[in-house]
Amino acid sequence: MLSAGDAPEIHHTVECPRRRRATDFAQCCGCPSMGSIDISEDGKHGSVDCMATESLLPHGRVDVAEAAARVRLGELMGVDTTCVRSDVRADVVADLLVRDKLRAVPVVDEARHLIGIVTKTDLLRSGRRRSAKTVADIMTPLLHGLPEEAPVAYAISLMAFGALQEVPVVDKNAKVIGLVTSTDALRWVARSLGYIIPAPQPV
Repeated sequence: MLSAGDAPEIHHTVECPRRRRATDFAQCCGCPSMGSIDISEDGKHGSVDCMATESLLPHGRVDVAEAAARVRLGELMGVDTTCVRSDVRADVVADLLVRDKLRAVPVVDEARHLIGIVTKTDLLRSGRRRSAKTVADIMTPLLHGLPEEAPVAYAISLMAFGALQEVPVVDKNAKVIGLVTSTDALRWVARSLGYIIPAPQPV
């Protein structure tokens, strides 16, 4: 999470073979499929022995509508989501989006509760004098975040209805834990239809 004047908070993630995406380390520790964890002496590296033998995402050609109602957002999203505070300068966020090849970042309060989102469109509308503006001046406020237990169909419907490119995902305490994009949804649909889609490359 990026905030004005503070060092970024780092949330450790691991690659989950069941979800085929990065998963929060603490969430991995609570998964029944986790076998063991091997951490290096410096605490910076480690590996997880996962007992899962197959992904929760559907394989082969399936009924997309049925699968979309069954598969949960927590199985689709990436949880290594960058968030920003409302007091961050707009030009800093613009540089962040370009550097990390992002289309949007959720805006959160001190408790990481969702209060809005900043997209590339918001930045374009803000004009050239971004250094004089903060995230609070340009963000789209009061977005709906979907719970990680919600089906993929909810996110697809919300993006289609609201012409959105991304939907924040929140935990039971309403804290942002991930972001599902329209590209994530399209990749999932393509895989459900039996197409081989390469995994997204890390930034």
